[in-house]
Formats: sequence, C-alpha cells, structure tokens
Amino acid sequence: MDSTPDSTTIGGPCGTTSSNSTEISNEAFKMTKLKENQRRPLDWQINKQNLGERGQYLLETGVWSDCTFIVGLPPTVRVFRCHKMFLAMASPVFEAMFFGGLAESSGNTGEIKILDVQPDAFFVMLQYIYTDHINLNSFELVCDICYAAKKYMLPALVEECTNYLWRDLYPRNACRAYEFAKLFEEPVLVDKSLQMIRNQSEEILTEPTFEEIEHTTLCVVLGQPTINTDELSLFEAMVRWGIKECERRGLEMNSPERQRQCLGEALFLIRYTKIFFFKLPSCDQSYGPTSGHQPLSRHQPFKFMEEISS
Repeated sequence: MDSTPDSTTIGGPCGTTSSNSTEISNEAFKMTKLKENQRRPLDWQINKQNLGERGQYLLETGVWSDCTFIVGLPPTVRVFRCHKMFLAMASPVFEAMFFGGLAESSGNTGEIKILDVQPDAFFVMLQYIYTDHINLNSFELVCDICYAAKKYMLPALVEECTNYLWRDLYPRNACRAYEFAKLFEEPVLVDKSLQMIRNQSEEILTEPTFEEIEHTTLCVVLGQPTINTDELSLFEAMVRWGIKECERRGLEMNSPERQRQCLGEALFLIRYTKIFFFKLPSCDQSYGPTSGHQPLSRHQPFKFMEEISS
C-alpha cells in the first residue's frame, strides 16, 4: 500500500509497507507479532467485563489476528487486522471466504483488499461484529454501512441502518434516501421518501442538495402526479440542476443548449401550460398555449428555458 497521510492501521502495527506493494514479508510479520506479544499485558482479560469489551480489545489491538483487510482507495486507505473466527461467526460471506470455497488469502498473512466499501463504514461494521453494538449518527455514513452490511449478509445490521434512515429522514436528504432505497430495494423507505418529496416539495427544491441528485431522481420528482409546489418552482429547480450538471461535466454552464443536453427527458416533464405567463419575463404567444391542457411541441420548452435562464 502506498504510504499516505490518511492511511490508518486498526489493530496495532501491521508490518512494513513499500510504495510498490501492500504485501508484508513473512519475516517482518513474525517480528511484529513478537514485539506485540512482548508489549501486551498478560492479564488484559481481567479488566474486561463482558464479551463486547473483550471483542473491542481484540479489534483495537489485533491480538491473535490471522487476517488483514486493506480497505478503500488512496488517499483514504485503512488497514484492519481481524480474526477469521469472529468474522465467520457473524457472516456467511466471511465463512465462505475463510473456510469455504471462496477462501482467499495472500501468503501467510491473509491480506484481502476491499475497494468498494468506505473504510469508516467497514470499521463500524467490524465494531458491530466484535461487540454487538453500534452507534449511528450520520445519514451518509449509514448508507455506506448498509451497503457493507448487505454485501456481507448481516441482516440485523441492515435493519439497524434502515430504521435509522427512516428516523433521520428530512427534506435535505429525502432525495438521497430515495436513491438509496431504490438501489437496495427498500420499499418502505422508497414510500416514505416519496411521500416527503410530495408533501415538503418547497423545502426540498430549495435545498442545495437537490442540485446533487441523480438524473433519474430528478425525473421522478418532476413526474410526480401531485406535488406540493407550483410548476414554476419545479422549472426553476430543474434549471438549477441543469446548470450544476453542466459544471459537473465540464460544460459551459450558461449555455441553454448545454443545459438542455444535460436535462434530456426531464425538460419535457414540466407541465408548462400550468405556468401563468404573467410570471414569466417577456413571454409571448409564440411560446405556446396560455390555457387548457394541450401538450407542447418539443421545441416550445426550449424557448421557455431560454427565456427563464437568460
């Protein structure tokens, strides 16, 4: 593993590292174990009151560890020294990894690289496995923890995470919760987040986080049959999203043509006939019908957008 300022080792020293490889030589590994045994108090168990405290000690010190996880991507890589038996008792995935057909290791030290899980989320998952206790306090982190829990088949931890997400649902994260729920097929959370999107639309549309949602989520919001806001507010929120998406793609942000390119089908989900023309600057009859429910042509929304964003 390349040495970086943010790289962290959990479970005591994990041997030497080089810029070209994360592998630990057998000799260095043995020397590290010997030094740890010399430093470790021989009666550490006496002051531990329960299994959770003992498990926490093993996780923090790496005593008797027999596998190493290298988690994350530079510059936020963390190293965790763990115990196969502990992990296999909690997860059928770990059981298969260490004692079944999926057994994988790197030399005698059993190094395993995990690239698709956030290091902080992996650590919280380990704490849950070792201590049967968890402290959830961040919506984004809980989403990452739930991903890890699903990956390693820890249903009780998944339930803890989804219960927290239901309780921590606010306008600032309703769209993020919807995306998470769709990805991991959590129908109750899908319904709760959509209900909030419909009922607290004004707050959600003005949140800075709205500009960060996925394009499919934007289409879901704009396509709601009933929503507690006016069509002009939806249109203006859509334009802001389009400008932000241009920035993310490195396109000219003030170009209506580029905005239309980013918005795609979302542009046609606005019910333009519901926008009263007196709210729009210098609109004229050439832009479309002023009443009724006739659909607009594919070119008329472009004219609306140019007028609004100019």
